[in-house]
Amino acid sequence: MPRLYTNTDCPLHGSEYCARLHMESCDTCTVRGRDEEEMQLLKQDLDAIAAMMPEEGIAALFLTNECVLCKGEEKGARAWYAQTDIGNAEPRRKQSGFLGIKREARAGSILPIQLACCDACRKRYLMLQYVAPVTAAASIVLGFVLMSIRAIREPLMAITPALPAIVFLVLALGGILGGWLWRGALHKRYGKMTYLSIFRIDTLRRMKRLGWFELYETKDVSRLVFSKKPFRQGLYTGASGHGTADKPAEAAEFAEE
Repeated sequence: MPRLYTNTDCPLHGSEYCARLHMESCDTCTVRGRDEEEMQLLKQDLDAIAAMMPEEGIAALFLTNECVLCKGEEKGARAWYAQTDIGNAEPRRKQSGFLGIKREARAGSILPIQLACCDACRKRYLMLQYVAPVTAAASIVLGFVLMSIRAIREPLMAITPALPAIVFLVLALGGILGGWLWRGALHKRYGKMTYLSIFRIDTLRRMKRLGWFELYETKDVSRLVFSKKPFRQGLYTGASGHGTADKPAEAAEFAEE
């Protein structure tokens, strides 16, 4: 059933600000109990974020039944939600640093992002995330196991006592280099089929021009987690990416608890 916000005494009740926040209920709302001055500051922050949003909003990134990470005309079916957080320096804030010295915070605003994602794009992201460390770890384990076998270790030691250690290092370094090269080849191939940086998606590309950036940046691939369910609550995670109370008919699942 649709969410019901029962605290009619809340100054945000029924407003666009309430819809933008998209909390599960009044009881779990993070702004509950704030005084009037704090509410005014909150509204100013929400207005600042709204000014940095694309005109069409961001709801289409997760409401669509097609994968938004797929390149080209053929899109996979949505099976997952690829999720991360992005930040913006605005509104400017100060935070305590080393020895209590105030410095400007890197992110004045943080926004959760969720993207409709197909099985194929998820597998590509996971491969790029794990192929190098798993290959390196497997080669190190293999080297350790081989050098633990007496029938292999002792003939090598007969040649020179340091040879088992040298073989182990060669296997370990070979695995690290091999994993890195394998990942590079996969990145080149996958980049033809999948947006490996979320800011190459049209809506997010426009948001980047408005100052948004990835909070968990990696060199060449966005860091994403994948969920079968969309965010239950959070800023701009509701069915309306504009933060209004109107919910499109095709997004009925997001209007339910």
